[in-house]
Amino acid sequence: MEDLVRTSIAGYRRMLSLLESMGTLDFEQPEAVRQAQTAFAELQTELEKHDGQLNAALSQEQILSEWGPLLQQRRDILAEVAETNRRLAPRITATLALVQAELSEIRTGRSAMAGYAQGTKAKIRGFKAKG
Repeated sequence: MEDLVRTSIAGYRRMLSLLESMGTLDFEQPEAVRQAQTAFAELQTELEKHDGQLNAALSQEQILSEWGPLLQQRRDILAEVAETNRRLAPRITATLALVQAELSEIRTGRSAMAGYAQGTKAKIRGFKAKG
């Protein structure tokens, strides 16, 4: 049981560190943002699975008073993760929306250029040289 709590605390410390590093990302670099988002999602999935095991263990065992400080430490780190997430989420969401809008514009431009190129090829094929 104690190992589960300690592993949970360590995982949420990693999440907090990742969130803090996301706050310093250069949001002009979409690949860095995407990698950080992927790493966060993978860590979140891992922690959800682990917390399921921890919650099951907590419901089956009597919580000993000696675990109080350890469980408080876990609550504190969870509160810190939630606050950091609350603070950064609007910025990250807005940046991802901008990146997606830019990608959409690029795709639209590529489609337009591809259509233009096809029309030009057809005109060139229909051209006969004199001579």
